[in-house]
Amino acid sequence: MSERKKDDLDQTDETLERLEQEVQSKGEQSGDKPNKDVQSEEELQQIRQALKGLRFGQVTIVMHDGAMVQIERTEKRRIRYTKSPSDR
Repeated sequence: MSERKKDDLDQTDETLERLEQEVQSKGEQSGDKPNKDVQSEEELQQIRQALKGLRFGQVTIVMHDGAMVQIERTEKRRIRYTKSPSDR
């Protein structure tokens, strides 16, 4: 695995850890019941899936009345242009 790809994966892991900590701290602050923790874990799993393999782009989480209702993933792919011999 290339060093750049490893750095991208490490950065994604760090983002997920921060997100998990935020969800956990908000749950503790609001006194959520255990079934909310299960729902939060399922939501985190869906977010992890959206982030998996994403190198360039964004993941947007849409909330309504404090509940996650949608995850949007926008991915950008870089295309390298190489000149053909006739273009030179």
